[in-house]
Amino acid sequence: MAARALTRGATKWEDRLARRQQTALRFREELKALVDAHDVTGYIDRAMQEAHRRLPELDDQSNRLSLMIFRIGGLISHSHETKVQRPMGLTHAGFHLMWVIWLTGPIEGSQVAYLMGISRANVSGVSATLEKEGLLAKIPSSRDGRSSLLTLTPEGIRRFEEAWLRIGDLGKGMLQSFSSDEFETLMRLLGKLAMTIQGKD
Repeated sequence: MAARALTRGATKWEDRLARRQQTALRFREELKALVDAHDVTGYIDRAMQEAHRRLPELDDQSNRLSLMIFRIGGLISHSHETKVQRPMGLTHAGFHLMWVIWLTGPIEGSQVAYLMGISRANVSGVSATLEKEGLLAKIPSSRDGRSSLLTLTPEGIRRFEEAWLRIGDLGKGMLQSFSSDEFETLMRLLGKLAMTIQGKD
């Protein structure tokens, strides 16, 4: 009898596991269909519906906002990388690093890391790749001959500026459905959110 009870228990557990797997598969297919349809709002609605089912006390508004910003940021980064940066032999990180140096002029790697919000090791890795490709060079610091500064080469400047102009063209298409007032409101609200997150509001 004990053996039969164990067998029945194992069978019930396997049945429950199979049902969970089927449910998970249907849910994944729902999310995939929403991604394929480029329905970001629907994707977030469905994700939050499932999240609330499993964790009812989850805050709705803050998580919807986080998911929306994360999703939109991913879409924009993917668009920039696949349509502009990668075809021009750049990476997203490489372009961002070049953007900082283009704006500031020759700069220490530690300051680039601070402005980008990444580690010094990441800056070293990305800058080494750009240097190997002839887009970035290291020059001695006039203040401290023992340290070096990162600067863009003429080819680095040319390629960065061309990439940024192309990204700007992509941005025009992205914003064509916004009025001037809507754009200003969006930027103001995002700026307010950024200040709040950084504790400066």
